[in-house]
Order: sequence, then structure tokens, then C-alpha cells
Amino acid sequence: MARDFPPSNERLDELRLIGDEEADVYVRDYFEFGTVRELMKALTERRELATDDVFHLSSEPDRVAEVDLTRILDSTAATMPDVTKQDIDVAQDLFSEYGPEILMILGCYSLPAAYAAEKGVQVLAVTEFLELQTERRLFETAQVIVDVMSEGLGVGEGGRQAAERTRLIHAAIRRLILEDDDFDSSDIGMPINQEDLAATLMTFSTLTLDGLDKMNMRVTPRQQEAYIDTWRQLGRLLGIKEELLPDNLAEAKKLTEVIKARQIRASEQGIALLDALTTILDQKTITGLPSVMMRLFLDKDVANAMKIEPNALRPIPNWVVHSLVRTAGYVDSWLLGVLGRRSMILRDVSLELLDSIMSWQDLKGSKPKFVLPESLDWYKDRTEQKRERLSRMVLDTALTGGPRKGSAVRKARKRKFVEREQRKAEASG
Repeated sequence: MARDFPPSNERLDELRLIGDEEADVYVRDYFEFGTVRELMKALTERRELATDDVFHLSSEPDRVAEVDLTRILDSTAATMPDVTKQDIDVAQDLFSEYGPEILMILGCYSLPAAYAAEKGVQVLAVTEFLELQTERRLFETAQVIVDVMSEGLGVGEGGRQAAERTRLIHAAIRRLILEDDDFDSSDIGMPINQEDLAATLMTFSTLTLDGLDKMNMRVTPRQQEAYIDTWRQLGRLLGIKEELLPDNLAEAKKLTEVIKARQIRASEQGIALLDALTTILDQKTITGLPSVMMRLFLDKDVANAMKIEPNALRPIPNWVVHSLVRTAGYVDSWLLGVLGRRSMILRDVSLELLDSIMSWQDLKGSKPKFVLPESLDWYKDRTEQKRERLSRMVLDTALTGGPRKGSAVRKARKRKFVEREQRKAEASG
């Protein structure tokens, strides 16, 4: 008998009051409030699960050492037999084909859609993390996606470690926010609750496939289902309840639409975070292109409500740019399928963003290591061919009419960037 999926609105309301019981209890029982922030810092600064730091920061190191942390965080792993290694291999092949484009979708579709969720974005606003550390958020999220889609979810593999680390970070954030007297959970619910976790999972799975489709890039039904299967397995590792995990792409689309109807509404906090992200992306790629891409991906009413600039590449209208993107995506997919080669227009723009992610530095000037496996063909091509990206320059010139350093738009964005950097410096001081 077919199961009742997605859950009803009444059940989703209940799930907004639930976090991740096992991870939350672990943090509550083994860590004093004063060390929770240090625990979160230790986990975010290391790619591996920082077990030694976990023991050191615990209020009872001897006792916590007796607890199998991996067992606690992987308690849902026993429910994962329906996802085979073959599924993961197919999903990883898709990432091997379109990795840079998928990371561009992350910045121009997945994160903007997350910021448009009125209730979920309030937790991000409370931490003030994303507005002041936009680049760090982009860096860390991109690393998780790379780990999951290139290193696997088996015991000891990079994707599994990323999930374990992320799950514990979520529990630490919940503890910190719930201790804040100014936080009102009566409307928002539990910080990083089950519905918001499921929504985030959909932005990195269903919306990624939708973004590739909107760019006219060919993805087979087998690849689509394998991609959803892989992210469902990740969802289990993150502590998301089974009733919120779709069995296939059709269910994933239904869940996405239900949550969208419930949560997608512009808010002051979400608009501020999206503005910070757009400013960063403008600095890293072609000025104005991120806004145009966001309008390609997001529904028009959502883009308008989030105050995404209607025609950021004026006088070139959006529909012209969108047509160019779809044409380039079609040519790219056709060449890849027929000749085993690809065009480089969209790829070069995507790699421009990837370069900026890899070169990100924190406020102290240190440079975390962004790890890309050399097994990725597009990464090998990038490192072996140190060439001037002619197609990127051609696209830049075609869309902007040449450098726009003197334009009022660019000056305004640069001013915003400088102001934000000043705020970062003040916050770190």
C-alpha cells in the first residue's frame, strides 16, 4: 500500500517542534553551555570529525570517551539498505559531469531559495552568521556537497564524516539559540527543526536537478533518481525522520511544493542575507549575472518579493541572457553526449566561482583547505590547463558591454562590499 507522503500540514506543524533528539541529548548531557560554542568552532575548523576536540571540550572527558560518538550520530544508518552503492556511483558520475555548474546552482538557486523561507531563515538571522560570514557559508556548504558527491557515505568516507560533523554542529546551534532569552520559538518552532532540515535537503537535491533542467542540461531519469537516493541517505545521517524522506523524485517534488507553500515568504532577514550573498557573487563572477541567474531559477513572484534586481545586466534584457544560458547548456550536454567533450562558456563562469570558493580566507587571513578529489575530470582539466579563459571574457563583454567599473550599479555594489567588510572586522575585533 502506498504510504501517505508528504506528511499533512498538521504533522508538519508538529515536526517544527522537533529537533534531533539523539544529537541534542548528547550535546546537553556531555557539554557545559560555555564549551558548546568552542565545540562548534572546533568542528567547523576541521574537515574530519574532531573526536579529540570533542573529548577535550566535554565536561566529563572520561565518560564521553566511553560513548561511541559515531554510533550516536549514525543511529539511522541501519535504515539505509534501500540505497545501493550503485545509486551513489551514478549520482557521483552526475557530479563528475556537472560539478562546477552544480556549485553555481548552490549559490544562485539553493541558498536564495533557503533565504526565502520566512521561518527557517530566522535562525540564521539570530546567529548573524550568514550576513557577516557569507563567504564562509558558501565555502563550507560547497565542501559538504563535494564530500558527499565525490567521496561517498560509507564508514570513514568524506561524505559520511561531513554528515556527522554537520549533525553535531546543528545540535550545538540549537543549544546556543535555546539558551538565548530573546529567541521566541512560539512561531518559528525548534531551531533547525525537522521541517527545516527536510527543506534544506530538498534545496540541495530537488532544486539542483531543477536548476540543471532550467539550464537545458541533459540529466537521465536514472541519474535523477540516483541523485535523490543519495541525498535521502545523507538525510538519514543528518538525523531527519524517515517520514520526511522521499522515496523517489516524484515524492521529492511533492515535498518541495508542500514546504514551499507553507514557508516561502519574503522577510526582512531573508532579503538582507540574499543581498549579502548577491554582493559576494557579484565580486567573484560577472557583475549582475548572479541576479539574472537567480531570476532564471526562482519563480518570478519569489524573485520580486526577495528584491532581486529585475534587470541587473541592462540594457541586455533577462530573456536574452536566459536564452544564451539555455543554448549553452544544450550545446554543452550535446557535445558531452555525442563527442565526450563540452563547450566552455558556462563551465568557465562556474569555475570562476569555484576559484573564489577555493581561495576564501577567514577574517584572520588564514586559508582553510578546500579539498577537491583529483578523480574529478573537470578538476583535472582545471589544474592541467592554466589558460586565460577566453570564453569567460567573451561572455563578460557580451553581457556587460565591456568593463563597468564606472557604472553606478558597480559602484553601489562595491560600496556595499566595503561596508560589509568593515562590519566583519568590527565583529571579529
